[in-house]
Amino acid sequence: MLDMNDVVLGPAIRASHISRYSTIPVNHRESVAEHSFYVAFFSMLVADDLMLVDSKKLWIHKCALVHDLEECLTGDFLRSFKYSTSELKEALDRGALRAAQETFIDIFDSQAHWYVDAWKNAKDDSITGNIVRYADFLSVVAYLSKESAMGNQYAQKMVNTELLTYWNLFNAPEFVIFKDYQEQISHILQDGWQEVRVTV
Repeated sequence: MLDMNDVVLGPAIRASHISRYSTIPVNHRESVAEHSFYVAFFSMLVADDLMLVDSKKLWIHKCALVHDLEECLTGDFLRSFKYSTSELKEALDRGALRAAQETFIDIFDSQAHWYVDAWKNAKDDSITGNIVRYADFLSVVAYLSKESAMGNQYAQKMVNTELLTYWNLFNAPEFVIFKDYQEQISHILQDGWQEVRVTV
């Protein structure tokens, strides 16, 4: 049975206090919780657009929601740092797995193994992992586009460098299902970020 102290006061709540993009000046400091919402939302839209079966959509949504929850313990590492060497990436992955296991045990001990499976699936090379990874990329595009549109030159530089490199990863054959999306995102990275829509 769920313990509401673990749910309401437990480690998952820290996700709202863990900042992303911590090395550049930004107008709005996005939290891991905000990022996780957008990844889950974008995953849902992509899964719907690809017309996957409902059970698969539900699983993808769960995987997306928990994909970064280990950061409640580890914080957010810069992508350029995380992928700087294969040895470092492997060490960080091992640490992230331990942190994910501890976090899910703290939240819901009897179901922790299912959440760890969802967390792992969000990071593997399956259709689920690829959709969550792409939704993660879309979240970064959305965030940096908004920051760039507000005049953040640091974000504009990231759009033209690291984000462009990130975009290129999804042109590999295993990501062919995203080909149509990639063409649209290419437009956003070139200058489409200036078209950010704001409701006032």
